[in-house]
Amino acid sequence: MKDKFKEKEAYTITLYDMDLREGNYVHRYKIFEPKEGSKVNIETTDWTTVDDDFFLLHVDNLGMEIFSKNRDGLYNNLVTPPGFSHFVGHDKYGQWSSLSTTQSTDSSRVWRFHESNGESVLERELGLAGLNITKGEYDRFLDKYQLNRPFYGDQIAKDSTKYGTSSRHWFLMRPMFYTRRLTKKNFDKPYRGSYSSSTRGGGGFGK
Repeated sequence: MKDKFKEKEAYTITLYDMDLREGNYVHRYKIFEPKEGSKVNIETTDWTTVDDDFFLLHVDNLGMEIFSKNRDGLYNNLVTPPGFSHFVGHDKYGQWSSLSTTQSTDSSRVWRFHESNGESVLERELGLAGLNITKGEYDRFLDKYQLNRPFYGDQIAKDSTKYGTSSRHWFLMRPMFYTRRLTKKNFDKPYRGSYSSSTRGGGGFGK
């Protein structure tokens, strides 16, 4: 897709879905392409076969942003929450609003996407509808980004994160995925690749 989209000025790719079909690991992606003003072109790909290493590298990243290109031509494969590279924190697409009338701290200010016809299509397509993103959380993401580390948000429970495959939010949004994964024994199949859990999450950015 990097070669296919080389003429695009900027874009974000999120991992929309994954499965094991007829012994092959497959992915579906959602592509977000910023256009003039606050317009964003959004498309969802068909199923694409991926190799074992790449699938297992991203097995924890359902709904996450796994690749992007910015307007300076820099590519980034550091795993981040969806939309955090191009949309969250950018006043073209929304603003930080205070939940409290008496104080405005980083923990009380949350991101609000600009709405169209009473709803934010971009927020819904990114899978962020119903989640509060605080300024403090976004700043923690930026700290992780500078250190070239993936960010999954706050640890909600021992085995649950705010974003990604372990997210309760995604479990409620995409129950069919989790049912399908369970019936296929977590996509288990004989594996002969070189995958190591120490590489999980992806990372790195540059030209």
